[in-house]
Amino acid sequence: MGSGLVAGVGLLAKENAVLFPLYTLALELTILRFKAESARTTRQLKWAYGAIVAIGLLGYFGLVVPRFGAPSDFANRDFTLYERAVTQFRVLPMYLGQMLVPLPDHMPFYYDNYPKSTGLFSPPTTALGAILLLSLLTAACALRSRAPVLALGIFWFFVPHALTSGAVNLELAFEHRNYFALLGFLLSVVGFMRHLQWKPSPEAAITGAAVAVLLVGALGWIRAATWGDPVVLAMDMAARNPTSSRASSDLGAIYARLATRDSSSLYVDFAMKEFQRGMSLPGASPLPEQGLILLAVAHGRPVQDAWWESLYTKLQTRPLGPQETMAVSGLIKERFEGLDLDDAKLARAYEILALRGGSTAEAYLGFANHAENYLHDEDLAERLYVAAMSSPTMTPRYAQQLLWALAADGKFRFFEAAARVARERHLVEDK
Repeated sequence: MGSGLVAGVGLLAKENAVLFPLYTLALELTILRFKAESARTTRQLKWAYGAIVAIGLLGYFGLVVPRFGAPSDFANRDFTLYERAVTQFRVLPMYLGQMLVPLPDHMPFYYDNYPKSTGLFSPPTTALGAILLLSLLTAACALRSRAPVLALGIFWFFVPHALTSGAVNLELAFEHRNYFALLGFLLSVVGFMRHLQWKPSPEAAITGAAVAVLLVGALGWIRAATWGDPVVLAMDMAARNPTSSRASSDLGAIYARLATRDSSSLYVDFAMKEFQRGMSLPGASPLPEQGLILLAVAHGRPVQDAWWESLYTKLQTRPLGPQETMAVSGLIKERFEGLDLDDAKLARAYEILALRGGSTAEAYLGFANHAENYLHDEDLAERLYVAAMSSPTMTPRYAQQLLWALAADGKFRFFEAAARVARERHLVEDK
């Protein structure tokens, strides 16, 4: 009861705590075996866990999947719920490989270029991964009496991924999802070694353990040293994963920061070269184009029309996600801070986002501010204020604050347009 209470407190900090009953169920199935001093308590435990599993399955498939797995919820992704689910048949075996052989080359950190599976046999390794995972679960069920530690480890590898590999709209892969699954892997290794026919001598066991600890410690030291220097880290990530747009953008941004205000610095050329490489990568976001435009203007270099055109194309064709909004909002922010950007070209970028309707309320307000104060286009500004009020991210409190600010500044045209939408969406009282 005490651990359940603590898990409830944990749920206030991170959603993963909802998996607590599955961890304890794995313990009961393997180590504890539902055994209690009285047969009545044993029956109650079994019925309680049976009810928890039934309620959990009903809640997951009746509430979570319809709420978070609808096609509209994946509009900002280049994969569907089904594609994400079958891709996990390849992702989870990849995690196991990283745990078994934790070499730096096996852990690129960024997976924005990870190829999705479109079916069980596309690619064929998807089906092979599914067979491997099903075999592990079958083995855990079959061995839970004879090898309970091994079975517990297998279950504890799968439990944390029940959330991150499920219907929730998350990216396809991330190494940090294994922080608890790694414990399950280690338990499995220990459980497997305990049941080997060959029994090493105490000296051999100690030597083997020492070698393993030293090896993993050395790899961890290399990893920590790499992460300890932002420049080395960015260069390392781009070198290990050269087709990752995020790794390229990070490296370009690091070079740009090192250039500061010295237009003759070689870091300016390094940054522009990296941004140009990154903008042409498959699936690249508009952030490299943003970096090129800002860097060129800041250091007095010509801004190529091709960069703007590439930015527009990506805004028109890519699924609208945070990076698309960030690319344009970042340009707006720098314009407000005095950078001499082309206002007409900048307006064309955020008009594309407004037409597609995929940005946040805060972003639309930035666009409206630019249209009003830099273009002096009240019609466009009004449409953008309406778009801000229509955004799913607009909250009642934010709507009230916006309307108060518009009224206080005497912007009654914008106030009326925004208030009409706010009343229709019941963000404010209809008065």
